Amino acid sequence: MWMRSAACMACGIAGLLGTGSAYAVDDIFFSLTHHHQPSVAVKCGGPWGRSSGCVTLRPGENQVFYKADDNGLKPHGLWTCELFIGVSCTSHDLVALTRFCNRNNDPVQLTYDGGFSSNMPPCPSTPAPARTSSVLGFDGEDASPHREIDTFDFEGEVGETVDVVLDIDGSAGGIGEVATLRVLSESGRAIAEETGPLPLTLEAFLEGPSAIVVERARRGTGVPFRGYYTLEIAPLSGESDAASASVESDAASDSGETGERLLVPREDVEF
Repeated sequence: MWMRSAACMACGIAGLLGTGSAYAVDDIFFSLTHHHQPSVAVKCGGPWGRSSGCVTLRPGENQVFYKADDNGLKPHGLWTCELFIGVSCTSHDLVALTRFCNRNNDPVQLTYDGGFSSNMPPCPSTPAPARTSSVLGFDGEDASPHREIDTFDFEGEVGETVDVVLDIDGSAGGIGEVATLRVLSESGRAIAEETGPLPLTLEAFLEGPSAIVVERARRGTGVPFRGYYTLEIAPLSGESDAASASVESDAASDSGETGERLLVPREDVEF
C-alpha cells in the first residue's frame, strides 16, 4: 500500500515539475488524498511566512497542491495545515487541522478520511497554537453595535495558562489600530482584558471552557481598528501556573499543547 502511495506521489511530483517550474533539492512537495467530500479546501503555512494559500481539491489520490521552495530560508520546522469543507478557507468551514515537523525534505502526504493526518512526525516540545482569522467593522457591522464583537469558543482546561494574541492580518490589512481583546469564563466573567493598538497579547489563567472576544474599541481610545485580523491562542510551554496554584487538574502536564482544539466561531463572527 505504501509503495503504491509513494509511486502515486512520485507521479504527482513529476507532473508538477513537467510544467517547467524550477525546483531545488530542498523543495518540499505537499499532496492530499481524500474521497469523503465533493470538494475540500486546504491551506498550509510554515517557516518564514510560507503559505500554500487556499487550494480547492476534488476527490483523488496524492494530489500535489503546493511546493515549499528552498529560497535560502530553509522550509524546515513546524508546519500547520488546515482543512475546510467546500471551496473557501473561512473559519466557519474549518473542520480539522494538523501540525507536524519536516526536517528532511520528505514529501508531505496529507490524508482526509474523516480524520485529518500527515505522514510527518510532530515537533517535539513545540507549543501548538490554535489560530483563526476574520474581519471586524466592515460589511455592515457598523450598522449594529453588537455586531462589532466577534466571539470564539475554546475548550480550555481547568488551570491551563494560555497566551492569546490578536494582530492585523498582514495578508489582507485594515485601517486604524485600537481594539479590545477579552477572555471570558464559561459563566461570562472576564478573566483577562486589554484595549490598545494591535498587536495585543493577553496571558490568562483558564477555569475551563472559555470564550475569546474581539471588539472594536470605543471612540476616544484612539482610532478604532477596522479590517482583517488573526487570533491565536497557545498554552504556555513549560511548567504552568496551574502547578504553583495547586489546582487539582491534569492541565499542568498538558501545558504547551492544544491538540485538536480549535477556536470555534459563534454566529456573531461574520467571516
